[in-house]
Order: sequence, then structure tokens, then C-alpha cells
Amino acid sequence: MISWPKKRFIEVNNATNELLEAMLAFLGSGHRIEIRGFGTFNIKEVQGKVGRNPRTGALVKVSPSNKVLFKCSKHILYKLNK
Repeated sequence: MISWPKKRFIEVNNATNELLEAMLAFLGSGHRIEIRGFGTFNIKEVQGKVGRNPRTGALVKVSPSNKVLFKCSKHILYKLNK
């Protein structure tokens, strides 16, 4: 593990958080994000449905929601499955 100075770690942490917030805002507006050589992020709308509580067996209404989907690039898949 790399031992970084605390100030440098805080800077990297802040930059990472800003990047993730920007990505979330962009995805939230309905756009797709592609990072060449890494993968793509998409939003998928999931329809509402009727589920079942596994403990009690009672029917529960599950409201519609959005999911973030990630598909990694062929390069990453190749490296992982080497």
C-alpha cells in the first residue's frame, strides 16, 4: 500500500468526489457516459411491480426507479479474463 501525505490524500479524495458528483448529475439528466478503454455508464428505468416480503409473505408494491448500468470495455474484459 502506498503511504501518501495526508494533504495529497485529501486533494485526491476531493477531486474524486467532484468527478463522481459531475458524473451523477450528467447521468441524472438522461445522458450516457463513455470512458474510452474503461467502459460506459447508462441509466435504465425500472418499472414498478408487486413484490413479496420474504419474511411475512405479504404483497408489497415496489415503486419505479432508475438503475445505473455499467458495461466494461473489451480491453478490461480481456485483462480480467487473462
